[in-house]
Amino acid sequence: MKQNIFQEELQNALIKLNSEVKTTNFKKAIIIMTTTQKISQDLKIFPIRSVDKYICLPIAIKKIITAEKIIKFFDSQVEVFFIDIENKIKGCEDMLFKKKSLIKKAEIFQIKSNDFTADSAFGFLSNYFIPLSKKKIFVIGSGNIGSKLALKLVESGCNVFIKNSTKNSTKKTVNAINVLKPKECSNKAVAILTKIPKMDCIISFTRGEVVIKPELVKIVNKRGLILDGGTGTISKDALELANNLGLTIMRLDTRKGFETHAKLIIDTKTILTEFYGSKKCGDFKIIAGGFIGNLGDIVVDNIKNSKKIFGVADGNGKLLHNTHKFSKNLELVR
Repeated sequence: MKQNIFQEELQNALIKLNSEVKTTNFKKAIIIMTTTQKISQDLKIFPIRSVDKYICLPIAIKKIITAEKIIKFFDSQVEVFFIDIENKIKGCEDMLFKKKSLIKKAEIFQIKSNDFTADSAFGFLSNYFIPLSKKKIFVIGSGNIGSKLALKLVESGCNVFIKNSTKNSTKKTVNAINVLKPKECSNKAVAILTKIPKMDCIISFTRGEVVIKPELVKIVNKRGLILDGGTGTISKDALELANNLGLTIMRLDTRKGFETHAKLIIDTKTILTEFYGSKKCGDFKIIAGGFIGNLGDIVVDNIKNSKKIFGVADGNGKLLHNTHKFSKNLELVR
């Protein structure tokens, strides 16, 4: 992308971001995500979204030099950067480690885009199929995202079938999932190497490669689901046939997955900076936020502004059942 066009795109995006913020007290944020999908230029700017008290502009990139330009342009213009720290593109490994020094003013939150994509898919499926257990689900393209989803589904009691681009890759993924799942979980992932049985759902994560064609649509049960997790993985003929058969066809929406993922990171920082810590109180301590105290220390909800006592520490990260011996400590804190 030519430099002047690149700058113009970022400038237009900033104008939209400023416009969205005007009517709120929210902070401005930039989300920099790496993507393995095909994008026509050096970057792809997505619609603005809000997370917690942040108005966010998501930008997908494929080159680390693009991230550098984005950081330099927005650092003095926004309060926060959400940086994708997933190492999934050659040349973009350890992106934040390499480019953190360029961020002089904005706050930094680290995210993993593949994780919230897998969580988005699980959230959708767990609402579409009630109960989810016993459903037959075919995952095509079980790389980093698909394998994470497949493991969640196996653990949820689903019959999960997997097919990758090669038989060797399919077998390795299936073996890995079956090793990782809890030993109490009787369900197993199954490799699809030849014949495909009837399915309740097909979901594809193949980086935009068309893999769901009419012959696959025919294996989906009535009132079944076809979920495009890789964007553009369903052929036009397959879409037409699926519609004629009354199947549900959806493109995976990751908005809520990102919001939940980002809020977890944000709220955890709040716990560490506002809730976590200890205070000396006579011969014991008041502790909060996951701080592991000594026997007799009093555990409260918030070290800076405590309103509730949770109990008495046992010295091993748990609470005592019998607190009579430390009633004086409890009364002093109250």
